[in-house]
Amino acid sequence: MVLSLVALAGEVTHTVRIPLNFSTADGASYYSQSWYDVIQVPSFDTSLGALNRVELKIKQTIQYKFFYENLSNSQGNTITWDRINSKITVKRLGFSKDLAKASYVRGYYSIVSGRVDGVLDWDGTGGHTSPLITRNRWGLSTFRTDQSILAYFSQSAVYLDVYGNSRFEFFSYDAWWAMGMHHHSGGELEITYHYI
Repeated sequence: MVLSLVALAGEVTHTVRIPLNFSTADGASYYSQSWYDVIQVPSFDTSLGALNRVELKIKQTIQYKFFYENLSNSQGNTITWDRINSKITVKRLGFSKDLAKASYVRGYYSIVSGRVDGVLDWDGTGGHTSPLITRNRWGLSTFRTDQSILAYFSQSAVYLDVYGNSRFEFFSYDAWWAMGMHHHSGGELEITYHYI
Protein backbone atom coordinates (compact mmCIF):
# COMPACT_ATOMS: atom_id res chain seq x y z
CA MET A 1 0.00 0.00 0.00
CA VAL A 2 1.37 3.42 -1.01
CA LEU A 3 0.26 6.55 0.77
CA SER A 4 0.67 9.87 -0.90
CA LEU A 5 0.81 13.03 1.16
CA VAL A 6 -0.28 16.17 -0.64
CA ALA A 7 0.34 19.58 0.92
CA LEU A 8 -2.73 21.71 0.53
CA ALA A 9 -1.85 25.28 -0.25
CA GLY A 10 -4.06 28.25 0.45
CA GLU A 11 -4.15 32.01 0.54
CA VAL A 12 -5.93 34.70 2.51
CA THR A 13 -6.23 38.30 1.28
CA HIS A 14 -6.86 41.39 3.40
CA THR A 15 -7.38 44.96 2.21
CA VAL A 16 -6.42 47.80 4.52
CA ARG A 17 -7.21 51.45 3.89
CA ILE A 18 -4.36 53.97 3.71
CA PRO A 19 -6.00 57.26 4.78
CA LEU A 20 -5.94 60.13 2.28
CA ASN A 21 -3.30 62.62 3.39
CA PHE A 22 -3.81 66.25 2.40
CA SER A 23 -1.15 68.62 1.17
CA THR A 24 -1.45 72.09 -0.27
CA ALA A 25 0.87 74.45 -2.09
CA ASP A 26 0.85 78.12 -2.93
CA GLY A 27 3.34 80.43 -4.55
CA ALA A 28 6.39 78.18 -4.97
CA SER A 29 7.88 77.28 -8.35
CA TYR A 30 9.08 73.90 -7.00
CA TYR A 31 7.02 72.11 -4.42
CA SER A 32 7.60 68.92 -2.42
CA GLN A 33 5.76 67.74 0.67
CA SER A 34 6.16 64.48 2.56
CA TRP A 35 3.76 62.80 4.95
CA TYR A 36 3.86 59.83 7.30
CA ASP A 37 1.28 57.50 8.84
CA VAL A 38 1.10 54.17 10.70
CA ILE A 39 -1.49 51.53 9.83
CA GLN A 40 -2.39 48.28 11.54
CA VAL A 41 -2.95 45.26 9.29
CA PRO A 42 -4.43 41.83 10.05
CA SER A 43 -1.73 39.32 10.95
CA PHE A 44 -1.47 35.85 9.49
CA ASP A 45 -3.60 33.27 11.34
CA THR A 46 -1.02 30.59 12.17
CA SER A 47 -3.78 28.00 12.74
CA LEU A 48 -4.20 27.88 8.94
CA GLY A 49 -0.74 26.40 8.34
CA ALA A 50 2.80 27.54 7.68
CA LEU A 51 3.18 30.96 6.09
CA ASN A 52 5.60 30.73 3.17
CA ARG A 53 5.04 34.00 1.27
CA VAL A 54 3.58 37.47 1.82
CA GLU A 55 2.34 39.38 -1.24
CA LEU A 56 1.84 43.15 -0.95
CA LYS A 57 0.26 45.51 -3.44
CA ILE A 58 -0.69 49.19 -3.10
CA LYS A 59 -3.66 50.74 -4.85
CA GLN A 60 -2.86 54.43 -4.86
CA THR A 61 -5.66 57.01 -4.92
CA ILE A 62 -4.73 60.56 -5.89
CA GLN A 63 -7.03 63.57 -5.94
CA TYR A 64 -5.92 67.03 -6.92
CA LYS A 65 -7.26 70.44 -7.87
CA PHE A 66 -5.40 73.41 -9.39
CA PHE A 67 -5.96 77.13 -8.73
CA TYR A 68 -4.59 80.15 -10.59
CA GLU A 69 -5.18 83.90 -10.65
CA ASN A 70 -3.53 86.33 -13.08
CA LEU A 71 -2.64 89.54 -11.19
CA SER A 72 -0.84 91.34 -14.03
CA ASN A 73 -1.87 93.19 -17.16
CA SER A 74 -0.53 90.45 -19.44
CA GLN A 75 -2.73 87.60 -20.64
CA GLY A 76 -2.66 84.64 -23.00
CA ASN A 77 0.41 83.09 -21.40
CA THR A 78 0.88 79.38 -20.80
CA ILE A 79 0.62 78.32 -17.15
CA THR A 80 1.88 74.83 -16.31
CA TRP A 81 1.99 72.51 -13.32
CA ASP A 82 4.63 70.04 -14.47
CA ARG A 83 6.15 66.73 -13.33
CA ILE A 84 3.25 66.10 -10.96
CA ASN A 85 3.97 62.94 -9.03
CA SER A 86 3.00 61.12 -5.89
CA LYS A 87 4.64 58.17 -4.16
CA ILE A 88 3.62 55.83 -1.32
CA THR A 89 6.04 53.44 0.39
CA VAL A 90 5.21 50.82 3.04
CA LYS A 91 7.80 49.47 5.50
CA ARG A 92 7.88 47.40 8.65
CA LEU A 93 7.44 49.63 11.69
CA GLY A 94 10.83 51.13 12.49
CA PHE A 95 12.67 49.48 9.57
CA SER A 96 14.25 51.20 6.56
CA LYS A 97 13.75 48.53 3.87
CA ASP A 98 10.72 48.98 1.58
CA LEU A 99 8.09 46.24 1.59
CA ALA A 100 5.99 47.74 -1.21
CA LYS A 101 5.68 50.99 -3.11
CA ALA A 102 3.56 52.68 -5.73
CA SER A 103 3.97 55.91 -7.63
CA TYR A 104 1.83 57.97 -9.93
CA VAL A 105 3.15 60.49 -12.44
CA ARG A 106 1.02 62.89 -14.44
CA GLY A 107 3.06 64.73 -17.03
CA TYR A 108 1.51 68.18 -16.67
CA TYR A 109 -1.62 70.27 -16.30
CA SER A 110 -1.72 73.44 -18.38
CA ILE A 111 -3.99 76.46 -18.96
CA VAL A 112 -3.76 79.81 -20.75
CA SER A 113 -4.02 82.86 -18.52
CA GLY A 114 -6.97 85.20 -18.90
CA ARG A 115 -7.38 88.95 -18.48
CA VAL A 116 -6.90 90.25 -14.93
CA ASP A 117 -10.22 90.97 -13.22
CA GLY A 118 -8.97 92.53 -9.97
CA VAL A 119 -10.39 89.84 -7.65
CA LEU A 120 -8.30 87.05 -6.13
CA ASP A 121 -10.99 84.36 -6.14
CA TRP A 122 -9.66 81.66 -8.54
CA ASP A 123 -12.58 82.57 -10.82
CA GLY A 124 -13.67 85.18 -13.35
CA THR A 125 -11.67 86.22 -16.40
CA GLY A 126 -8.32 86.15 -14.58
CA GLY A 127 -8.86 83.07 -12.45
CA HIS A 128 -9.04 79.33 -12.90
CA THR A 129 -10.14 76.45 -10.69
CA SER A 130 -9.79 72.99 -12.18
CA PRO A 131 -12.31 70.25 -11.56
CA LEU A 132 -11.37 67.71 -8.89
CA ILE A 133 -9.20 65.15 -10.70
CA THR A 134 -9.13 61.63 -9.26
CA ARG A 135 -6.80 58.82 -10.33
CA ASN A 136 -6.39 55.25 -9.06
CA ARG A 137 -3.31 53.22 -9.85
CA TRP A 138 -2.08 49.81 -8.74
CA GLY A 139 1.58 49.41 -7.88
CA LEU A 140 3.42 46.20 -8.71
CA SER A 141 3.00 43.18 -6.45
CA THR A 142 5.97 42.40 -4.25
CA PHE A 143 6.57 38.95 -2.79
CA ARG A 144 8.41 38.50 0.50
CA THR A 145 9.69 35.10 1.58
CA ASP A 146 12.52 35.80 4.02
CA GLN A 147 11.93 34.40 7.49
CA SER A 148 12.14 37.73 9.30
CA ILE A 149 9.26 39.10 7.18
CA LEU A 150 7.16 35.94 7.62
CA ALA A 151 7.70 36.07 11.39
CA TYR A 152 6.80 39.79 11.46
CA PHE A 153 3.44 39.20 9.75
CA SER A 154 2.72 36.22 12.03
CA GLN A 155 2.80 38.34 15.21
CA SER A 156 -0.40 39.01 17.11
CA ALA A 157 -0.37 42.69 16.02
CA VAL A 158 1.23 44.02 12.84
CA TYR A 159 1.91 47.72 12.27
CA LEU A 160 3.41 49.26 9.15
CA ASP A 161 5.01 52.63 8.44
CA VAL A 162 3.52 54.45 5.45
CA TYR A 163 5.54 57.23 3.80
CA GLY A 164 4.20 59.51 1.09
CA ASN A 165 5.54 62.33 -1.02
CA SER A 166 3.85 64.73 -3.44
CA ARG A 167 5.67 67.15 -5.70
CA PHE A 168 5.46 69.26 -8.82
CA GLU A 169 7.05 72.18 -10.65
CA PHE A 170 5.15 75.34 -11.59
CA PHE A 171 5.73 77.80 -14.45
CA SER A 172 3.93 81.06 -15.26
CA TYR A 173 4.89 83.71 -17.80
CA ASP A 174 2.56 86.29 -16.28
CA ALA A 175 4.44 89.03 -14.40
CA TRP A 176 2.31 88.74 -11.23
CA TRP A 177 0.23 85.75 -10.25
CA ALA A 178 -1.14 83.59 -7.44
CA MET A 179 -1.46 79.83 -7.66
CA GLY A 180 -2.39 76.87 -5.54
CA MET A 181 -2.82 73.15 -5.60
CA HIS A 182 -4.71 70.82 -3.27
CA HIS A 183 -3.50 67.24 -3.28
CA HIS A 184 -4.79 64.13 -1.49
CA SER A 185 -2.83 60.87 -1.56
CA GLY A 186 -3.71 57.52 0.01
CA GLY A 187 -5.43 54.33 -1.08
CA GLU A 188 -5.38 50.69 -0.09
CA LEU A 189 -2.83 48.07 0.83
CA GLU A 190 -3.68 44.57 -0.28
CA ILE A 191 -1.90 41.79 1.65
CA THR A 192 -2.14 38.17 0.58
CA TYR A 193 -0.80 35.48 2.88
CA HIS A 194 0.24 32.29 1.04
CA TYR A 195 0.52 29.21 3.23
CA ILE A 196 0.89 25.45 3.14
